[in-house]
Amino acid sequence: MREKHSYGGGTAQRGQTIPITKHLSLIKDLSTGTKNKLNTETLKLADIILPTKRDLETRARVIEDAEKRAAAAEVAIYSTASLGITLQSTDIELFYTDENASKLLRSFLTDIAENGVVAMGGNAHPPFVSYIDKAYGYTVTLYAKSQYNEKLSHMKNILKKFPVIKKMILVLSHILRSRGLCIQGASVGEYELLLMCECFLKSHPLIQGQCIDAGKNLGVLLMDFLQLYGCDLYYDRVGIDPKRGWFVHKAKDAGYFHIVDPVDGTDAGSLLVLHKGVEALFNNLYTGMNVLYRLETALPIVSFWIMPTSTGDFWWKDVETLLEETFK
Repeated sequence: MREKHSYGGGTAQRGQTIPITKHLSLIKDLSTGTKNKLNTETLKLADIILPTKRDLETRARVIEDAEKRAAAAEVAIYSTASLGITLQSTDIELFYTDENASKLLRSFLTDIAENGVVAMGGNAHPPFVSYIDKAYGYTVTLYAKSQYNEKLSHMKNILKKFPVIKKMILVLSHILRSRGLCIQGASVGEYELLLMCECFLKSHPLIQGQCIDAGKNLGVLLMDFLQLYGCDLYYDRVGIDPKRGWFVHKAKDAGYFHIVDPVDGTDAGSLLVLHKGVEALFNNLYTGMNVLYRLETALPIVSFWIMPTSTGDFWWKDVETLLEETFK
C-alpha cells in the first residue's frame, strides 16, 4: 500500500493529481463571457510585460559584455535571456556555477562597471557580485548557483513540453516583483517558479488528460495555481516533486517550502525565507479575484495582479498608464 500524505485537512495518495480544478471544472456554471474575459485580460497583460525589441537588444549587449569579462577570468556564466521569460526591467540576472569565483569575477568586471564599483556578497546565500553597467545603466547581478547549466537545460526542456509556462512565469514574476517578493536566494525566482508550474501542470488532471488547451486557458489556470499554492498546499508537512508531478512528505518541523530539484535532487526551496510572504500574497490574490470572477463585474479581473508597490509606484511604469493600455 502506498504512503499517504496530507495536502491540507485531508489525505491523498502520493502521486495523485491535484485535488482542485474549481475554476476549470466549474466553468459550466459560469458565463462563457467571464471565462473569456479573464483569459483575454491575462494574455493581454502577458504581452505587455514582454520587453521591447530595443530593450532586448540592449540587454543582449550588456550580457555580452559581462560574458566577455567572465571569459577573460575563465568563469562560465549563464543567462535565461534565451528562454523569453524576461520582464521589462533594467535589472539583469546572470549565473555562475563556481561559488569560489566571486572575487575573481569582481576584479574582472570593474572595467565595465560604473565608477569601477562592483559589490560582492561572498558570504550570502547564494553568493553574488553586482554592478551598474557604465554604458547602459543596467544593474547586473551574477549569482552562484551549482549545476546551473544543467538547470538551464531542464528549463528549456520543460518550456518545450509546456509552452504555457512561459506566460505563467511572466505574469507570476510580474506579480512578485511589483511587491518586492522576487529576490534571488530569498524568494521564488524564475527557476523556482518554473518548478512550481511544472509540478502543477504535470499533476493537473485536465492538462494531463488533454481536456483543455492550456494556452487558451491561461487565466483560469493561474487561478488554479494561486488556489493551490496560496490556499490548499499544507507547506508545513508537504513539498513538491516537479520531476514526477507528485506531492511529497517532509519533516514536520521544516519551516520552509520543500521543492525537490529535478536536476540534482537537492532541496531547491530550503533557502527561500520569504516563502510565507509569497504564500500569503497568492492567498489574497486568489480570494479577491475569486469574488470578481463570480460577480461578472466590469472591473478588470486581473486588477489585483497589477497593484502598485507599497510606495505607490509601479515597478516599471505608472499603474494608471498600464491599466489604460491593458484594458482600453
